[in-house]
Amino acid sequence: MHIPRLKVWKLREPNIEQEFARLVTDRKDEVSEADNVESKWNAMKEVWQKATEQVCGWTKGPPRHSET
Repeated sequence: MHIPRLKVWKLREPNIEQEFARLVTDRKDEVSEADNVESKWNAMKEVWQKATEQVCGWTKGPPRHSET
């Protein structure tokens, strides 16, 4: 079974890195509003994941039929 993964390796490209940084910076207030360490970490993780999803996308998975 293949689990889809975020394409984080695309963050090495300069234009994608800048877009990711812009998205994270735009949503930094969500992290500041959290009360304790656990909620701050969860808010920060969610911001990073959503920004990565928007900028990089997901892997598709393995092909249905393998070639031999």
